[in-house]
Amino acid sequence: MKILVTSGAWQASLACIQSLGRAGYDTYLFDHDPKTAVAHSKYCRGLFISPNDQEQSLYAQCLIDTLQKNRFDVLVPISDQCVFACAQNRDTILSLTNVVIPPLETVLLAADKKKTYLYALDHNIPIPKTYF
Repeated sequence: MKILVTSGAWQASLACIQSLGRAGYDTYLFDHDPKTAVAHSKYCRGLFISPNDQEQSLYAQCLIDTLQKNRFDVLVPISDQCVFACAQNRDTILSLTNVVIPPLETVLLAADKKKTYLYALDHNIPIPKTYF
């Protein structure tokens, strides 16, 4: 199985690549920094250079292009920005590979503490008392 993991600067990407690599999967990194330590892990089979994930439209298009040109069985988006880019392009990405990504509305809700709190209140979900 061939797996693409994003966001090499995040500790979670190193843990993900090491864990999947130890389990025998071919893991690749999608990141803007060719010098990131994750790219040089013995469990990382290769690096696909991306724009910085702060440049949402360029990043998303590069990710889609990479998925179109290379057959990956699974995409593991790590950073918040990558998850947001994937959610914005959910249908296209799901047509190219397997990924667990919620709809954009859910990502936007989860990214905003106040909106999440108000959602919980509206849906009778128990939460700690807070003040705005």
